[in-house]
Amino acid sequence: SYCIDSPITWFDWDGLHKHSDILRFTRGLIHFHQHSPIFCDPKFWSKPGGVDITWNGVRLHEPQWDDSSHALAFELCDPHNREHLHVILNGYWEPLSFELPAVEAGRVWRRFVDTSLASPDDLCEPPRPLPAYQSHYLSGARSSVVLVESSQE
Repeated sequence: SYCIDSPITWFDWDGLHKHSDILRFTRGLIHFHQHSPIFCDPKFWSKPGGVDITWNGVRLHEPQWDDSSHALAFELCDPHNREHLHVILNGYWEPLSFELPAVEAGRVWRRFVDTSLASPDDLCEPPRPLPAYQSHYLSGARSSVVLVESSQE
């Protein structure tokens, strides 16, 4: 679209109102990315002193790397800033139940993103706490989930 002046490349400002849910979601993700210590760390993940990454599947520590796999999960943990994320990617055409990593006492998982939910529940700001006893998360078909660990308060 570079240097082509035609209706196909013009920005449709009316679309901002029509697609305000997508704009809200995208702004929320950008804000999260720009303010998260995990994504601002100059050290590459898994390098000494950098953010730790742990690969999972529907079961913890059991990622499936074969061609038939439709699901992947991973944890990002920055021990310096006490930031801990769990990301779930369900590419399967049915919902899948993913095991959740344990959290420290007094802390819980909070749902930040679940793309299987309708707007405005697809991105929660502030993130919504999951029940403390919850050990699995049901990820909707072909969806992504981002959980953030934080204090129970």
